[in-house]
Amino acid sequence: DKQSAGEFILYETRKSFEAANKKNVEKYVLAIGKNEISTDINGETNTIKLDVAPYIDNGRTMIPLRGLLEAMGASIEWQGDTRTIVVTKDVNVITLQIVNNLVYVYKYFGGGYKTIRYTLDVPPKIKDSRTFIPIRFVSEHLGYTVSWNGEKQEITIESK
Repeated sequence: DKQSAGEFILYETRKSFEAANKKNVEKYVLAIGKNEISTDINGETNTIKLDVAPYIDNGRTMIPLRGLLEAMGASIEWQGDTRTIVVTKDVNVITLQIVNNLVYVYKYFGGGYKTIRYTLDVPPKIKDSRTFIPIRFVSEHLGYTVSWNGEKQEITIESK
């Protein structure tokens, strides 16, 4: 039984399939006391300069609000009248308030979208005229994994 070429349907090549289904790979490395973030996004490395360095407060790493989150593709809204920070990335929304330990996360949880309230160990704060937030909590709720290297005083944040 012979078939003509017109009877075949080619959907895609393996290479085009892999490219279309390739997950973005993101890696960010910060160090306590250093004003920079090393980034590796899909194999492209870069360095982002920060105007202030991350620091440790009561065992939690605090980072400047802008810089890392913007590199991750998140949008940041500052509501000055209530000193509230709204971080949005994709469908995740995190609402924090200066010197308030309560934080609200709006995201997809098993079948629907919900707002969940959490209590932070260390709240966002303003130091040296800059807003700082706890990096682990925010990064993990935006879908990243966070690891700590105590010897190097480095934080590594990677896409899941």
